[in-house]
Amino acid sequence: MSEQDKIMTVPFTVRSYESDASRRVTLQTLCNYLQETAWLHAARLGFALADREGHDKTWVLLRLHVNMVRYPVWGDTISVSTWPSGRNRLYAYRDFEIRDSGDEVLGTATSSWIIIDAKKRRPQRIPDELEHSILRSSAIAFHDALFRDEPVGPERIDAEMSFNVRLSDIDVNNHVNNVNFIEWAIEAVPAAWRNDNALTELHVAFKSESNYGDRIVSQFGAMRPGERALHRVLRPSDSKSLMLAETVWKPLRQQP
Repeated sequence: MSEQDKIMTVPFTVRSYESDASRRVTLQTLCNYLQETAWLHAARLGFALADREGHDKTWVLLRLHVNMVRYPVWGDTISVSTWPSGRNRLYAYRDFEIRDSGDEVLGTATSSWIIIDAKKRRPQRIPDELEHSILRSSAIAFHDALFRDEPVGPERIDAEMSFNVRLSDIDVNNHVNNVNFIEWAIEAVPAAWRNDNALTELHVAFKSESNYGDRIVSQFGAMRPGERALHRVLRPSDSKSLMLAETVWKPLRQQP
């Protein structure tokens, strides 16, 4: 397999319902684009495990680190490129690049994934065959940071919101979709903070599953007002943290 064959690029056009009040696409939407491109590429490479393994194994996203330079707006056509960029016994790594129609880089991302037994919910070994799909010339991978700098929950809670898991929050793996956790985390950010700043970096660790009927609490704590924040999404019934995240923000006047 050539190096170019290890990369998949998918075009997306930003829809009105994927944009916020400023006409910029939401970060949640971009994360959905990343996830969709990853699934399509896994299928093309022959690693769509639900099909290949008789629906008993599936990929699960553990960590995601997104850096945005500039957000596209409603009506823009962008492309998302992705490629496998590394693996070890239990983890597979995948990188992404987001470009505009003029081929300018809008953002980059890296991620780590595991395979679980869909019935027992236990991690499985990454198949050796994946080695042949890894793009060795990857220039943006920063996998070590995914494990060295795991986000922590806020010590001081500046704002929080609660949600009930709906049927529409459940995905093909029969649990809450990862992007819903990101949406809940961002929703708890105070409006004044969000109105004055743009979210430029997201580092998230998915810790546990959530299911239909769960009550969820999203907590927000500012580390440096208007710059950096910590997030925790938890389930009060057992006090379990479901997601931890750190976000970086820049004043809107600094955004191109």
